[in-house]
Amino acid sequence: MNMTIHNLKVAVRNLSKYKLQVAISVLSIAVGIVTLSLVHSVTTWFSLPSICSQPHYERTYNLSLQQPEAQAGTATDSIGRDLPTRIDFTPDIIRALKRDGGPRTAERIAVPSMMMFGEVMEFQLCDSTRRKFDIMFHAIDPEFLTNIGLRSAITGEPIRRLRPGEAVISRLRASYLFGEANPVGAVCFDVGKTHPMPLTIADVFEDVSLMEHYVDNNVMLFSLGEIEEAWHEQDINTYYARYIHVVLKEGCTESRLQAELAERLAPFGLAPKLKPVSQGTGLGFILNMQFFAHLAGSLILLAAVIGFLRMQVQLFWMRRREVSLRMVNGAKRRQLFRLLFAEVFLVVAMAVAVAMVLGIWTEDFIYTRLADLMREAEFGIRGFTRYGLHIGGLLLLVCALVIWLALRRICNAGQGLAANMRGSRTHLFRNVMLGMQVTICIVFLCSTLTISHWGDKLMQERHLPHDLTPYKESILLNLAKASTGREALKREIERLPALGRMVEHDSWYVGICDIEDNPEVKEAFQGQTHVPLFHASDTSLVDFLQCKVNWFRKPADTDTYLLLNEELYRKLREQHLAGNDMLSLKHYGQNQLPIAGTIPPLPYAHDMNSILVRPGMAGGCSEFVLIPRQGKYRSLAHEVDSLIRCMEPSVVENMAGNFHESHADITMIETMRNVGWILATVSMLVCAMSIYSAIALDTRSRKKEIAIRKVNGAKSRDIYRLFGRLYLILLSISLLIALPVLTWLHDFFYREFFPKDTEGDGLAPILLFAAGSLTVITMIAAIVAWNIHNIMRTNPSEIIAKE
Repeated sequence: MNMTIHNLKVAVRNLSKYKLQVAISVLSIAVGIVTLSLVHSVTTWFSLPSICSQPHYERTYNLSLQQPEAQAGTATDSIGRDLPTRIDFTPDIIRALKRDGGPRTAERIAVPSMMMFGEVMEFQLCDSTRRKFDIMFHAIDPEFLTNIGLRSAITGEPIRRLRPGEAVISRLRASYLFGEANPVGAVCFDVGKTHPMPLTIADVFEDVSLMEHYVDNNVMLFSLGEIEEAWHEQDINTYYARYIHVVLKEGCTESRLQAELAERLAPFGLAPKLKPVSQGTGLGFILNMQFFAHLAGSLILLAAVIGFLRMQVQLFWMRRREVSLRMVNGAKRRQLFRLLFAEVFLVVAMAVAVAMVLGIWTEDFIYTRLADLMREAEFGIRGFTRYGLHIGGLLLLVCALVIWLALRRICNAGQGLAANMRGSRTHLFRNVMLGMQVTICIVFLCSTLTISHWGDKLMQERHLPHDLTPYKESILLNLAKASTGREALKREIERLPALGRMVEHDSWYVGICDIEDNPEVKEAFQGQTHVPLFHASDTSLVDFLQCKVNWFRKPADTDTYLLLNEELYRKLREQHLAGNDMLSLKHYGQNQLPIAGTIPPLPYAHDMNSILVRPGMAGGCSEFVLIPRQGKYRSLAHEVDSLIRCMEPSVVENMAGNFHESHADITMIETMRNVGWILATVSMLVCAMSIYSAIALDTRSRKKEIAIRKVNGAKSRDIYRLFGRLYLILLSISLLIALPVLTWLHDFFYREFFPKDTEGDGLAPILLFAAGSLTVITMIAAIVAWNIHNIMRTNPSEIIAKE
């Protein structure tokens, strides 16, 4: 115990001599731990589907339907094209497959219903508390949950078969809906009356991977009972499947299963098509994504640890005389190891403590500033503290290994203790570590420039104007979730003192009759018969979106008319449609609607988005843009939030949010760019601090040499060349290593994360690499110049006298 206290005192005394370097190491390691912990927390949501962990995984097949080979291709459409061979399952087909327990070679048959509904659901807990939420739900075959292996988040056991009227939801959604309350037993009343009975939550399933093919965390699953027993006429449309799961019995062959299925499908004139589920799990993509995410986080931590260990090893080598004297006086190697390890332990412990504080702040920032995006992505941050502590423990093990190797080398020097008493030293370890840090810094910065470059191109495709202030200071309000009191809530919002004006509209896809009714035109439009359409009662939406209209004619205020997307209008005219500037839309009968003008692509909207102005529809919309008075955005946001909580206390999901941030695709692009710049900045700071620490220690240990050179007539440029030669070599090697890595990364980002039809810029990789490299070179040159400038200002006589 006394030796431990002694070692800690010596460690504190030694660390206090290098306060700046220690502070740099603590902050750098803390940022690295936070980065890697967050990356690991997020990537846990991108794991293999749950069925992969089931013992029957290798024996599970997706069964789809097709026409027999003798009939394949005989059915054609009106213009002679072969009809698709994929055929959906009907209740009669499923009953036939599951009759008498299913085929003898099948262990089980499970039907994953693909018919999904979205409604505002009202949940009543056991204590009469009510919650409303717009959630997706679908009916499932009771055998399906067992087949894919969902487990209960409450008991940890596989979820039992659901009885008719029972439902399950994810832990993530249960926490969001009910908070700390137990959701089991909550009764769900469907506001839209899509399904025929109230649903009771029977269990909560563990959050599934975002790579799950069959369920997701935002969907509520419910059962109507066995298909062959409990299906009624009103339930038939509730089930919908393009394939079903068939588990092959152990010891049976696929060919035998194929024959049995064909026999049961023969009365329907269909043939089975089996495909192993294992071929569709996307294992390669998942592993690649996890690898690159962990690599990015690990490089930040690696750069920080490299800088810290480089400094510590350099300091240990500067203390070789102390080590030799302790060994002469009887100190054992393990005692010396504990002495040196105490310093590392203190630094890592402080770094972990700082990382916990930074992590809590980062987590709070993400959940408050990116709340809408987190809900849209359906994942969260979990286990951050545990990951941070594990990483800190692993760092201690790595540091202990490096210290032991350095101590062993010092103690086993070729000429024994006498060699350690001299001032000779080696810089190989330091130089290698510095080179790795510079390479990591270049890769991060150039990769961030690549992401930012492509992000800019993607944002341009969203047609955003240069000035986004009007949109970032507006509120998008959706009253569709207010199932009761919608008009009353709207009237109260209109009375808010901070509200300047309200833009009323709706948006959905509408079919164009002239395209649907003409197969040749439909083919020319690549099957796109529906177009996105804004519905508004006046031109206030046009004014808010700053849309410049090319008017064909000026309509009266009471007229109904279309403002058609200019690209859509051009395509229609090429197909000799929209004659006399009239167009027929579905849901409006065969009435011809006049086209009053064309509009360019709208900001934040789809490329083909058009606007229908109907003065008579005022009051029937559910979406609104709230534009505050000058400088009153925060006041309006607070007033709207308070009013909604007061009038709709049971509604869980936010009904109002920032107009700009409510567009998840744009928010995701901006977040990706911001995260890239944060990581690049952190990497540069870590690299800059490490280089500053290295050259500060180097100049400090070589003060006498520099003083003697200065006395003998050395100029500043001579000292610059003395130190600059090393960093010039490190930069050259780092650039040679980083160039192929960045070229590959550029191609990877272009190929995997951006639209396939995006045109590439051949000069982009070269220019981005040049810009990033020049930035790093300038940073290193400035640090080296600053340190040499400071050492050259000292008086040589004072240094020589002290030495």
